[in-house]
Amino acid sequence: MGSKELSAREPWQQDAKDESVAQEEDILGFYSSYVERRSPKLFEFKKYRGKVSFHDDTNNGFIPDHILTCRRNNKTALFDTKIQGGTGNAHERAYKWAPCLGFANRISDQYRTGRYPVYVIYGGRMAATEKYIQEFELAWQEYPGIYFLDTEIGKDRISFIETVLQDLEQE
Repeated sequence: MGSKELSAREPWQQDAKDESVAQEEDILGFYSSYVERRSPKLFEFKKYRGKVSFHDDTNNGFIPDHILTCRRNNKTALFDTKIQGGTGNAHERAYKWAPCLGFANRISDQYRTGRYPVYVIYGGRMAATEKYIQEFELAWQEYPGIYFLDTEIGKDRISFIETVLQDLEQE
């Protein structure tokens, strides 16, 4: 989207962006603190810097929100956070990470990954809405553990990240 289109966006879109940025920062703070306390020398959870290219000969790609690295074996998991209020389609843009599609394979070509190259964190009001919960369960039924409904409940957040950490620890 160019600057002309961005400037013409509706006010609610800026509010949605602000909400998304705030929740991404909250997720970053929570997980980086947890990982630091759990295994300070073994893992690192941080904001992703850079871009994952879809092809070697192009600049097209995507920018994940976060990256988790196991320093012992250099295994990596990327995280794509989708925050959405009661309506919209942010959640649909995460389906490209299904392991049966080429996007996930491309990431595995660039990183040493665990079970899933990309994990999806859904947040905002949609993470607690039955309509979306049923959709996620159906869409991801072949890939248990690839997504998390972030309702900012500490115990659930820890359970999710522990599953990813344990996967990355495996040789």
